[in-house]
This record gives sequence, C-alpha cells and structure tokens, in this order.
Amino acid sequence: MREQKGLSEDELSDKTGLYVWAIKSVESDPNYIDSWCLSNIIELSKVLCIPIQLLLGVKTDV
Repeated sequence: MREQKGLSEDELSDKTGLYVWAIKSVESDPNYIDSWCLSNIIELSKVLCIPIQLLLGVKTDV
C-alpha cells in the first residue's frame, strides 16, 4: 500500500511519526500491527487513505 501511494519507508515514517523499523516489520508481517496502539493504526490509516478495517484485516461486509 505504501508503494502504491509513492511513499518510501522514510517518507511514511516522517508522515506518521512511526519508526522505520515498525513500518518494515508490519510490511513483512502484517500481523505485527496487532501489537500497535490504536492511535498509530489510525495515523497509518489516515496517511495511506485506507480504512482501518483493511489494515486490521477485518471483514466489513455482512
């Protein structure tokens, strides 16, 4: 998703306030996001312009 937005890991880190290693970790293992606090997930969602549910892998259609 980051690459689709044309952002490097460093740029995403700057925009979200997250460490580069955290971004690398979640890109290599999406389950790593489960250990993040909600405010970081919300910030990543905002910067990438994607729903939080997508980041968390939550099924949204019922």
